Amino acid sequence: MNVSFSDKKLEQCSEDGRYCIKYLGSKRAKIFEPHEEPIPTDKSGKYIWLEIRGVEVIEITNYHGK
Repeated sequence: MNVSFSDKKLEQCSEDGRYCIKYLGSKRAKIFEPHEEPIPTDKSGKYIWLEIRGVEVIEITNYHGK
């Protein structure tokens, strides 16, 4: 699965759930969820994307109207 990000902070959000909640807030941090249950993580709690085969995008919203 190839996933690309427009900036490093969004990429970090995808790798670290706790950072994502801190950066986006708990409501917006649930924009996507891996299909695997439980979600494969490393010792530090980051998602292991090589083991995740699919994600569900729940919402992408432009709050700034650009």
